[in-house]
Amino acid sequence: MTTANLLAKNNWRFYTFSLFWAAIILCLSFWNGNDLPNAPHYVIEPDKMVHFILYFVFTFSVFIAFKKVSYRSGLKATNRKAFGVAFVLSMLTEAIQIIAKERTFDFEDLMANFFGIVIAGLVLRFILGKQIFYKLS
Repeated sequence: MTTANLLAKNNWRFYTFSLFWAAIILCLSFWNGNDLPNAPHYVIEPDKMVHFILYFVFTFSVFIAFKKVSYRSGLKATNRKAFGVAFVLSMLTEAIQIIAKERTFDFEDLMANFFGIVIAGLVLRFILGKQIFYKLS
């Protein structure tokens, strides 16, 4: 996938949802944690489930966008690219929280992000292995 192919004007429509979802992740990541209600303790905290779902959906949407733009790329390569983009976003948001005043770095948040990314990759591999939506283009 060349840079020209990624930046072609008509290819941006495939990234619209992914960019929108990344903006949601960024907004929620820097929301003042003191404004959030205290949730009762569960086996899995609701905050961690939100992290999981946000990154699951983001990884899935980035994969679809990459596959639409570079339909000749192999599925494994596309899956790795989507995984890489989601992982970088996850690392950046958590790292920036170290210097943010109202937010703090939380390793458990990072792990929830990572699990969302990995599970999305496994679901994509399963779906594509079954050839349910093998042809995205």
